[in-house]
Amino acid sequence: MPTRDDDRQDNRLQDAINDLKNIFSTIMDILTKMDLDEMVHLYSKKIDAQILKTVKETGWMYRGGQFTVTYVTKETFSLEISLYYQDAEGEWRQVKSVTPRDMKYLKETAVKELFEKKKISYDIDAPKEEKSEEQSSPIE
Repeated sequence: MPTRDDDRQDNRLQDAINDLKNIFSTIMDILTKMDLDEMVHLYSKKIDAQILKTVKETGWMYRGGQFTVTYVTKETFSLEISLYYQDAEGEWRQVKSVTPRDMKYLKETAVKELFEKKKISYDIDAPKEEKSEEQSSPIE
């Protein structure tokens, strides 16, 4: 039977997922054509802020993540952010958001690179303010 604490954890997880989805909608509205590295750089500050917010609100430890750009069709690509945390009990928590985007946001060279590679992933390291010695050591 779910406990009140389980419900609270689920609500925190859902809030974090919703906040992550908002990153996509706010940033893509202001985009001009850019290459993949420019796009990743644009997202990185918002993702770092979201990680710090989730850590502060939940008490979870951030452990790592991936930002993945995937070729879908000649008109569409998808963006996926997957963030991984551990809660106080050591349970793993994944916060993930996937959204489709129009190729018109990418420069021609970026479209070509994405078509050739099909999927490009970038590691999401812990934000500087949040990283501790414990997180710098390997996870066993």
